[in-house]
Amino acid sequence: MLTPVDIETVDFKKVALGYSQDEVDEFLDKVIVEFEVLYKENVKLTDKVEVLEEGIKYYKDLEETLKNSIVLAEKTAIETKNNANQRAEQIIKEAELRAAEVLQESNKKLYDLEYKVLGMKNRYDTFKAKLKLLLNTEIEILENSEKEIDFELHDEAVPSDDDYKNKV
Repeated sequence: MLTPVDIETVDFKKVALGYSQDEVDEFLDKVIVEFEVLYKENVKLTDKVEVLEEGIKYYKDLEETLKNSIVLAEKTAIETKNNANQRAEQIIKEAELRAAEVLQESNKKLYDLEYKVLGMKNRYDTFKAKLKLLLNTEIEILENSEKEIDFELHDEAVPSDDDYKNKV
């Protein structure tokens, strides 16, 4: 690229029938001034473009990082949700197993209690039957004893009422 210094230091050959050297020098001075302004503006704009491109690159990198972060957050949220669902299912299964164990244990205790109650009823019925038998036996013994006593009393002379009056 041509610079203002290149224009300023250019040296033209002198020929016999050419342009006026003063006019050419004067025009070149104007071109140098205009070109220098344009050149500096071009440098500024080039620098600005580089800065803006760096900014764009920064924001594109930031955008990519944000996209990756969002994707990672979504994956993490899905994994967390799946883990929570699996844990919830596991807790439910454990609770169901525990409930089944408690129910089984309760049923066993109920069966044991029913078995004991049945045993007590049987013992009660047995005791009741033995007691009835014993009482019936005792009643029979008493009745037999009464009969023997009545029989013995009939064999002996029964004192009369007068006998009792005389004794008194």
